[in-house]
Amino acid sequence: MDLTDSGFDESLADFRPIPPELHSVYDCRPFSRCTICSGSLDCVYEIQKVFRGSEVLFEMAICRQCGEQVAKEFSKESIEAMKGFLLSNFRPHEETSHCHFCGFPRELLSGWTTLGACRNEQLIFPLIVVCETCSESLQERLSKATRDLQDEFIRDHFPGVPENIDFSPSVFGV
Repeated sequence: MDLTDSGFDESLADFRPIPPELHSVYDCRPFSRCTICSGSLDCVYEIQKVFRGSEVLFEMAICRQCGEQVAKEFSKESIEAMKGFLLSNFRPHEETSHCHFCGFPRELLSGWTTLGACRNEQLIFPLIVVCETCSESLQERLSKATRDLQDEFIRDHFPGVPENIDFSPSVFGV
């Protein structure tokens, strides 16, 4: 897929290699397949990893098509709540040592999520770090139907993931 066909403005991109922090802990290299459809990641995709201390509790690479498919099922209220949260709280900067929403230092966090938007083996934008508190704050704004949908998505595609993991704002809404 060409980025211009996806509605992505390539002039805003800052291409660089995907950092090791976003590599698969299981394969010890960058993701090469969508965790959901197993399709090749030769288009725009997102990587999301949930950490507790230095341990990775959850990781996924999800292609744009799969992410958009899941996001289509979110309630309109939840989509507006996510947009509102992102617009009012996101603090853009390239530094990954602090939460990009509240600014709390990552070294003092017990858990956080790291997000990256990628194309092929390139990071498109700087990493986003979301602390558990900000992730929980976002989750509280979502409708019960959307939270149930997220839980079902995780149960169906990631058996064995600990319950009550708060997922962070996502490029595709997942």
